[in-house]
Amino acid sequence: MLKARHDELLEHTFFSGSVASGSSDELQVVEMWKYAGAKKVKEGKNFRHASLPDHEVELWLAGEEKWKPLAPSAGAVLEGGIRLLFCERVNFRPPGFGMSREAYLAVEREFELPQGTLDAAFDYGGKFFKKFQYSTDNTLEKISFLLKAPQKMPIANYLLALSHNISTGMTTALIHEAPIVYTTQRRHRDYHRFNIHVHDKKITQSSQIISRLQSSISQWANPMLLPIILMENHMIRSRLFAHDLDDQVVALERQTGVVFAGRSVRPKELAIQPEQIPKVSIRKLTQDMHTLLTEIIFYERVLEWSFDCADSLQKCTRELSKSTLPESRTGLYESNRDILETIEYLAASRKSMSNFQRTSKERVQSQIGVLYSFTAQIDNSINAKIAVSSARDSSAMKTLALITTIFLPGTYIATLFSMSMFDWSSSSSSAADNTDTVSKKFWIYWAVTIPLTLLVMILWRLWWLWQERLYQREVSEAVEKVMDDEA
Repeated sequence: MLKARHDELLEHTFFSGSVASGSSDELQVVEMWKYAGAKKVKEGKNFRHASLPDHEVELWLAGEEKWKPLAPSAGAVLEGGIRLLFCERVNFRPPGFGMSREAYLAVEREFELPQGTLDAAFDYGGKFFKKFQYSTDNTLEKISFLLKAPQKMPIANYLLALSHNISTGMTTALIHEAPIVYTTQRRHRDYHRFNIHVHDKKITQSSQIISRLQSSISQWANPMLLPIILMENHMIRSRLFAHDLDDQVVALERQTGVVFAGRSVRPKELAIQPEQIPKVSIRKLTQDMHTLLTEIIFYERVLEWSFDCADSLQKCTRELSKSTLPESRTGLYESNRDILETIEYLAASRKSMSNFQRTSKERVQSQIGVLYSFTAQIDNSINAKIAVSSARDSSAMKTLALITTIFLPGTYIATLFSMSMFDWSSSSSSAADNTDTVSKKFWIYWAVTIPLTLLVMILWRLWWLWQERLYQREVSEAVEKVMDDEA
């Protein structure tokens, strides 16, 4: 990485130095010296784990005062080892280091870390980089690794920057990690099965890595050990996270009531009818399903990174096995066989988890489709009820229209005949003679009203039939047009 870019990132990085004296939990050192014949880890003899005050970083790097190298005995033959610094990530954006700026630069310089270390700390999507450095006679001299896991707190959030000297067998490394990662919801027993200590549902990433290092004393001089341990830890936590995702998918399937998922011994409830799901539940289910789908998509990205990383580590191990090594380090050829076997197992496990992720994603998408179907059924049911109500209203309106049609001609004729232009009494008759209740000419009213009423009703019926046929023709034309467009 260009120095200008490095200096620019340095200005944007947050550094939090410790107090002038005392220890700090933000910096931890783990030192392992592999001596010939040593088969057990002994604190103070070939293993050291301690907190490191910020002001003592340079003393530790130089191996002075209380930080001198350990040895089980005066004549022990050193074959290699690991000097590892754990630095807590004290800030998310920008990334923060739990050490002072001066201490970080000293570590970067003395450990000969890869140039892209600082840039990788700003990368949230994951990164892997390796470099093999050869001498003029094509002998391997140095190996550098840079491994940044995608940031997913339920799985992992760490950066490994490593440099290994082939001639001395010493690995110097910096692990920049989030202090706490969270366990999954219902799989705490799995953590104990993998020898991962859990306290208040929280565990530290450093404790997991250190525990694995202590059980790998035979590989302490192998440059591939630290990357493999981080990948193995990442795989374990990915598997636990996948278990939690599966539990959530099963819970959603049982809520929708159309899939009897889970163990066969569980009682199978009757399927939920769409009308039984309240609107609030549909809204909550929709939110939960899309949230879970997003989690699975993020998990897919994490798996893609781990596939690429495992493949790169496999290539690195094979390249290391084929490289020309100094005579003092030919033992790496033998130890690489175990490393390669572990990588191949990790690759197979990743493939299995990828299939698991794919099926989980399809199951959630299926449940989203079921939920949309429920919503459509509810809407159809509501529309059907509205249609029935509209039909009833339409029948009532038609009844009123028919009654109005029947009485309209009679009302019109009665009103017309009551006008002054019609004189129904005889001019020669006296008022005393007009004693009849009904006029003798009342038949004229019926003679005009009845035919006119029948005529109006016939015309109304003809108009109704014409409108119905017109509607049917328009519907048929619309259906034919849709079918033609689909064809």
